[in-house]
Amino acid sequence: MKNHTPISEQKRLVEKWRDSNLSTAAFAKAMGIPSSTFSGWTRRHPLKETALLESAFIELTSAPKWAPPLDPISIQFAIAGRSPCELRFESLPPPDWLGAVLRGLVAC
Repeated sequence: MKNHTPISEQKRLVEKWRDSNLSTAAFAKAMGIPSSTFSGWTRRHPLKETALLESAFIELTSAPKWAPPLDPISIQFAIAGRSPCELRFESLPPPDWLGAVLRGLVAC
């Protein structure tokens, strides 16, 4: 008799794999799941189309108004599972604009 993994658990593992930046085979091996089984789960539980559209485009409603140049400002951050990033500005941008950019980056 085959083991059955609940759909909710399949979806959870597929989402965990998407965040891992691993191949399906490497992730399945690490989780102790047959590669063919896990590949089937990824086909049965694709990303929602709206999630793909939302992560592909970041809308900025207005450009920041820059203050006169002072010392350059560097903001460094890391998003889980991705390489560190750095943003450089001549002056600190408006908080609401910077927040929108950071939220967009995290959503991608």
